[in-house]
Amino acid sequence: MQKLIIIALTILFIFSVAVSQTWNSTLTLSTSSLNYSSSDLIDMYTNSDGIHIIVHQSSKIHYYLYDNDGLHIRHSERASFTESPRRSRITGHDGNLYIVYKRGDYIYTQKSTNKGSYWSTSIDEIEWDYTYGI
Repeated sequence: MQKLIIIALTILFIFSVAVSQTWNSTLTLSTSSLNYSSSDLIDMYTNSDGIHIIVHQSSKIHYYLYDNDGLHIRHSERASFTESPRRSRITGHDGNLYIVYKRGDYIYTQKSTNKGSYWSTSIDEIEWDYTYGI
């Protein structure tokens, strides 16, 4: 009986190692196309399509897409400002990407359904509520 338990545990161990998730080593991005300074805000979202990065400079938001090996695929300017807002994020859900940012008294959202190749700005803006002091 004890021999049977040892065999079963050995098979279970071998199976769990065979199907377990493995981590890749640390990724180094090819940053020659990534234009940023130490005062810029950077946000990142990663999914199976790659590494999505926004760089929020004082008056612009730039979007960058890198593949899962760290190689640059494309980039574009997503918004420009006359003031210097400091709130912007990139996130995703169900194959879509969303860039959300504040400009003036409104919160804007841009949506991409094709890995950042095209961005829709047709999402209604939200008026900023200063009551909460955010």
